[in-house]
Amino acid sequence: MAVSATPAGKPRQPSISQLRAFAAVAEQLHFRDAAAAIGMSQPALSGAVAALEEALGVQLLERTTRKVLLSPAGERLSIRARRVLEAVGELLEEAEAARAPFTGVLRLGVIPTVAPYLLPTVLRL
Repeated sequence: MAVSATPAGKPRQPSISQLRAFAAVAEQLHFRDAAAAIGMSQPALSGAVAALEEALGVQLLERTTRKVLLSPAGERLSIRARRVLEAVGELLEEAEAARAPFTGVLRLGVIPTVAPYLLPTVLRL
């Protein structure tokens, strides 16, 4: 399989959607279940995985009429795809925190002897 290239001759970068589709198939090892898990139609999921394989120039899955298996490259790249998706999730969380800076988890440490007297007043504020 040849690597797809842009007009400038550089390999195309995979999209988040393609990585999400591949990660779902890698986890479920079943196209229908993976499509249901991420809320995508099965043909769209299959197309996204095929487009990812074309963009990377690597066969990620071994498909038979009965089952789907990860190729050796697919095994390695599925781990990286999950890490990329986790990093994107963290990026989105960070952007949300920047949009609403006074929201999120607040941790307050108070010694037990003072807590019953101080916390009711502080928490009301």
